[in-house]
Amino acid sequence: MSKRGARWLLFATALLTLPVPFYLGEPELAPVLRLAFLTGLVASVFAAEGGGVTALLAGLGLVQGLAWSVLLFAAAAAIAQVGSARARAAIAAALSLALLAASFTDRYDTPLSSTRARSNVLQLFQ
Repeated sequence: MSKRGARWLLFATALLTLPVPFYLGEPELAPVLRLAFLTGLVASVFAAEGGGVTALLAGLGLVQGLAWSVLLFAAAAAIAQVGSARARAAIAAALSLALLAASFTDRYDTPLSSTRARSNVLQLFQ
């Protein structure tokens, strides 16, 4: 596997499954994709209704989402530098499968959810 392929596989998997802490009115521990989803909701409320607190939360979500994306991309790039193409493929596949398997457990703290305080990857957008 090429370094580029390993980097993008790890980065996409991390964005979709790796729980990261963020604050958007309540502290959560969920993937960056959920942060982006919630930020989009807050931004659409701001666009429709305005408001200072809503603008602050939308900006806070945007900054946190960009920061986590940069950090996860840097981590994926660092991991993708490992040894040979065969070693990269094995490491990228093992990490991606481990993150994906773990994401099906209730490992995410989602107090902003309308249905549950703990979620798995299939319940993040309910």
